[in-house]
Amino acid sequence: MHYRDEKIWLHFPQDIIASGGNEANYLAWFLRWTCVSRTYLRYLEVIDLQRYRLITRRNKIYSIIRNDRSDQAFIFIINKN
Repeated sequence: MHYRDEKIWLHFPQDIIASGGNEANYLAWFLRWTCVSRTYLRYLEVIDLQRYRLITRRNKIYSIIRNDRSDQAFIFIINKN
């Protein structure tokens, strides 16, 4: 077994969980890009496990992404694919 076969997941700032620094940088860039690019919002949904609901309206998704997510532990942004 090679050292690349075993992945250790690390928790980075901005609630990013990745297996390395390069992946974390990419995910941070992608998160910022989704915040800026409102055209991508049509492909996202938000699952709110605290209120048991699925959020599909673009303006609500945009406000959830832009807000500080530290107090939103059970809110997940997912791709519709």
